[in-house]
Amino acid sequence: MRKIQFTGRSSYIVSLPKNWVLARGLKERDQVVIEERGDFIIIKPFRALETSEQSERVAVIETSTGNPDSLARRVIATYIMGYDKIVLKGYIDPAVRNTVREVALRRLPGVEVTNESDREIVLQVLLDHRSIPLSNAIERLIKLTSSVLRDVCSALSRINVALANEIIREDDSIDRIYFYAVRLINYMAMGRCELAGNIEPVDLITYRSLSKLVERIGDHAINIAKNILELGEVRPELKEASEICTYVHGIFEKAINAFLSRNPVAVDDIAIEVEVLKARERSLLERALKTLSTRELIALRLILESIRRVAEYSRDVAELALDLGISSLLVESK
Repeated sequence: MRKIQFTGRSSYIVSLPKNWVLARGLKERDQVVIEERGDFIIIKPFRALETSEQSERVAVIETSTGNPDSLARRVIATYIMGYDKIVLKGYIDPAVRNTVREVALRRLPGVEVTNESDREIVLQVLLDHRSIPLSNAIERLIKLTSSVLRDVCSALSRINVALANEIIREDDSIDRIYFYAVRLINYMAMGRCELAGNIEPVDLITYRSLSKLVERIGDHAINIAKNILELGEVRPELKEASEICTYVHGIFEKAINAFLSRNPVAVDDIAIEVEVLKARERSLLERALKTLSTRELIALRLILESIRRVAEYSRDVAELALDLGISSLLVESK
């Protein structure tokens, strides 16, 4: 505990713990950086701040697992945790090499293969986190996911196989933006870059949750597109499924608007709409049992399940808006 003291005409001072100062090799007249974070301040040695910005974090991954998918997951994990260089060491067979290349070049923004041999692959992150702010990344993720969801509803209404195939190709684009957003959020949480705009430290958890929910919604839009490929001609049941899909796209848009405006009451209406959707889903499936072939029925069931999951994830987004805006609904205690 330290007491605030007043000195001179306008300065408030607090002494630093001696052990902390000595452990960091600081002395009189050395500079420290004071960073405001809402109700808190963080004090850092100035040279430590310089080092954190300039030093390169290197992750070394052993390829001894021999499982390309496992290695791909580890590469993605090191990327989103803020490592600047990722080195894979050990025997590099063609399956590992091709998987790592695909992950690095197609799914991780700003990553390039800078060295490659039969015993090592070096991946370098060249993208500067200051070039794309978190707000821009989140906005891009939301807009792309909304566009994909709208397009898949259109493809479902006409059983447009060509459009469905184009939508499936957007999967990597959604992942790229999502992985970058999570990397940037982790950067901020570790203090490696300043918090953006009006974001408070506690908000980082909420933005992390939002990013994951939107990415999951994108995944289900892609799943709908994949199942459209299993359908035949346009039928009334499939037309109705596309109408339900469009209805859910509206729920998603309402949830996103609630989050961006920090509207805490929108979740109540959205929760009711989700229940209406579930009733429409059950009714449609009961009727489809009598008219669709087994193959089409399975595809429709999977499509409706993905549509329902989109609605449920959208409700979760609206609940995040409630978390952010709950203070506006509270009353002062007497």
